[in-house]
Amino acid sequence: MSEAARTLISLAFFCGAALYFCPEGGARRILALLCTAVLASAALSPLRDFDYASLSLTEARLGSAEADILQNSRESGDRLRLLLFEDNCARYLETKAQALHLELLSARIEVTQTETGELLPWSAAIRAAGSEENAEKLSRVLQDELGIPLERQAWTLNE
Repeated sequence: MSEAARTLISLAFFCGAALYFCPEGGARRILALLCTAVLASAALSPLRDFDYASLSLTEARLGSAEADILQNSRESGDRLRLLLFEDNCARYLETKAQALHLELLSARIEVTQTETGELLPWSAAIRAAGSEENAEKLSRVLQDELGIPLERQAWTLNE
Protein backbone atom coordinates (compact mmCIF):
# COMPACT_ATOMS: atom_id res chain seq x y z
CA MET A 1 0.00 0.00 0.00
CA SER A 2 2.88 2.38 0.72
CA GLU A 3 4.31 1.58 -2.73
CA ALA A 4 1.02 2.70 -4.29
CA ALA A 5 1.13 5.94 -2.30
CA ARG A 6 4.72 6.64 -3.41
CA THR A 7 3.78 5.99 -7.03
CA LEU A 8 0.77 8.29 -6.78
CA ILE A 9 2.85 11.09 -5.24
CA SER A 10 5.56 10.71 -7.90
CA LEU A 11 3.03 10.82 -10.70
CA ALA A 12 1.36 13.85 -9.15
CA PHE A 13 4.68 15.73 -9.10
CA PHE A 14 5.44 14.66 -12.68
CA CYS A 15 1.99 15.72 -13.90
CA GLY A 16 2.22 19.02 -12.01
CA ALA A 17 5.62 19.79 -13.57
CA ALA A 18 4.39 18.85 -17.03
CA LEU A 19 1.37 21.14 -16.66
CA TYR A 20 3.57 23.94 -15.32
CA PHE A 21 5.86 23.89 -18.34
CA CYS A 22 3.13 23.28 -20.94
CA PRO A 23 1.97 26.41 -22.78
CA GLU A 24 -1.63 27.62 -22.54
CA GLY A 25 -4.11 26.37 -25.07
CA GLY A 26 -5.38 23.07 -26.45
CA ALA A 27 -2.23 21.12 -25.67
CA ARG A 28 -2.48 22.06 -21.99
CA ARG A 29 -6.13 20.98 -21.82
CA ILE A 30 -5.27 17.62 -23.39
CA LEU A 31 -2.33 17.21 -21.00
CA ALA A 32 -4.59 18.04 -18.01
CA LEU A 33 -7.02 15.37 -19.19
CA LEU A 34 -4.20 12.83 -19.58
CA CYS A 35 -2.78 13.70 -16.14
CA THR A 36 -6.20 13.22 -14.59
CA ALA A 37 -6.55 9.80 -16.24
CA VAL A 38 -3.03 8.75 -15.15
CA LEU A 39 -3.59 9.87 -11.55
CA ALA A 40 -7.03 8.18 -11.40
CA SER A 41 -5.52 4.98 -12.78
CA ALA A 42 -2.70 5.11 -10.18
CA ALA A 43 -5.16 5.77 -7.37
CA LEU A 44 -7.38 2.85 -8.37
CA SER A 45 -4.61 0.35 -9.15
CA PRO A 46 -4.34 -1.00 -5.53
CA LEU A 47 -7.98 -2.08 -5.79
CA ARG A 48 -7.06 -4.39 -8.66
CA ASP A 49 -4.94 -6.53 -6.33
CA PHE A 50 -7.30 -6.33 -3.37
CA ASP A 51 -7.79 -9.62 -1.49
CA TYR A 52 -11.54 -9.94 -1.01
CA ALA A 53 -11.24 -13.41 0.57
CA SER A 54 -9.03 -11.96 3.30
CA LEU A 55 -11.53 -9.16 3.81
CA SER A 56 -14.36 -11.67 4.22
CA LEU A 57 -12.32 -13.71 6.71
CA THR A 58 -11.44 -10.62 8.73
CA GLU A 59 -15.05 -9.49 8.64
CA ALA A 60 -16.18 -12.90 9.96
CA ARG A 61 -13.59 -12.74 12.77
CA LEU A 62 -14.74 -9.27 13.73
CA GLY A 63 -18.37 -10.42 13.75
CA SER A 64 -17.47 -13.32 16.01
CA ALA A 65 -15.48 -11.06 18.35
CA GLU A 66 -18.39 -8.63 18.46
CA ALA A 67 -20.80 -11.41 19.42
CA ASP A 68 -18.44 -12.59 22.18
CA ILE A 69 -18.04 -9.07 23.53
CA LEU A 70 -21.80 -8.50 23.54
CA GLN A 71 -22.42 -11.82 25.31
CA ASN A 72 -19.77 -11.07 27.95
CA SER A 73 -21.23 -7.61 28.39
CA ARG A 74 -24.73 -9.00 28.94
CA GLU A 75 -23.45 -11.58 31.43
CA SER A 76 -21.44 -8.95 33.32
CA GLY A 77 -24.42 -6.61 33.38
CA ASP A 78 -26.71 -9.34 34.69
CA ARG A 79 -24.19 -10.30 37.36
CA LEU A 80 -23.76 -6.67 38.43
CA ARG A 81 -27.52 -6.22 38.57
CA LEU A 82 -27.81 -9.31 40.76
CA LEU A 83 -25.04 -8.16 43.11
CA LEU A 84 -26.55 -4.70 43.40
CA PHE A 85 -29.97 -6.16 44.20
CA GLU A 86 -28.47 -8.46 46.87
CA ASP A 87 -26.60 -5.52 48.37
CA ASN A 88 -29.75 -3.35 48.41
CA CYS A 89 -31.70 -6.12 50.14
CA ALA A 90 -28.95 -6.55 52.75
CA ARG A 91 -28.87 -2.79 53.41
CA TYR A 92 -32.64 -2.71 53.71
CA LEU A 93 -32.48 -5.57 56.17
CA GLU A 94 -29.76 -3.80 58.16
CA THR A 95 -31.86 -0.62 58.35
CA LYS A 96 -34.88 -2.59 59.58
CA ALA A 97 -32.73 -4.43 62.13
CA GLN A 98 -31.37 -1.16 63.51
CA ALA A 99 -34.90 0.18 63.86
CA LEU A 100 -35.75 -2.94 65.91
CA HIS A 101 -32.57 -2.56 68.05
CA LEU A 102 -31.14 -5.75 66.64
CA GLU A 103 -27.47 -5.95 65.73
CA LEU A 104 -26.85 -7.78 62.47
CA LEU A 105 -23.55 -9.66 62.62
CA SER A 106 -23.98 -10.99 59.10
CA ALA A 107 -26.78 -11.12 56.58
CA ARG A 108 -26.78 -12.91 53.25
CA ILE A 109 -29.74 -12.65 50.92
CA GLU A 110 -29.96 -15.13 48.06
CA VAL A 111 -31.72 -13.78 44.99
CA THR A 112 -33.41 -15.64 42.14
CA GLN A 113 -34.43 -14.45 38.70
CA THR A 114 -37.88 -15.08 37.27
CA GLU A 115 -38.57 -16.09 33.66
CA THR A 116 -39.28 -12.43 32.84
CA GLY A 117 -35.90 -11.36 34.24
CA GLU A 118 -37.24 -9.87 37.46
CA LEU A 119 -35.04 -10.33 40.53
CA LEU A 120 -36.67 -11.60 43.72
CA PRO A 121 -35.25 -12.32 47.19
CA TRP A 122 -35.29 -16.11 47.66
CA SER A 123 -33.70 -16.95 51.00
CA ALA A 124 -31.87 -15.31 53.87
CA ALA A 125 -29.12 -16.42 56.24
CA ILE A 126 -28.92 -14.09 59.20
CA ARG A 127 -26.68 -13.97 62.23
CA ALA A 128 -27.78 -11.35 64.76
CA ALA A 129 -27.40 -10.27 68.36
CA GLY A 130 -30.43 -9.10 70.31
CA SER A 131 -33.70 -10.26 71.74
CA GLU A 132 -35.68 -13.13 70.27
CA GLU A 133 -38.77 -10.94 70.09
CA ASN A 134 -36.98 -8.41 67.84
CA ALA A 135 -35.60 -11.25 65.73
CA GLU A 136 -39.15 -12.54 65.20
CA LYS A 137 -40.27 -9.05 64.16
CA LEU A 138 -37.43 -8.86 61.66
CA SER A 139 -38.34 -12.35 60.44
CA ARG A 140 -41.89 -11.11 59.78
CA VAL A 141 -40.46 -8.10 57.91
CA LEU A 142 -38.50 -10.53 55.73
CA GLN A 143 -41.65 -12.52 55.11
CA ASP A 144 -44.07 -9.63 54.55
CA GLU A 145 -41.93 -7.05 52.75
CA LEU A 146 -39.30 -9.13 50.94
CA GLY A 147 -41.42 -12.23 50.40
CA ILE A 148 -39.00 -14.70 52.00
CA PRO A 149 -41.06 -17.33 53.87
CA LEU A 150 -39.97 -18.65 57.28
CA GLU A 151 -38.81 -21.99 55.84
CA ARG A 152 -36.21 -20.19 53.68
CA GLN A 153 -34.88 -18.09 56.56
CA ALA A 154 -31.86 -19.40 58.50
CA TRP A 155 -31.34 -17.61 61.82
CA THR A 156 -28.49 -17.68 64.33
CA LEU A 157 -29.30 -15.50 67.33
CA ASN A 158 -26.75 -14.47 69.95
CA GLU A 159 -28.46 -12.86 72.92
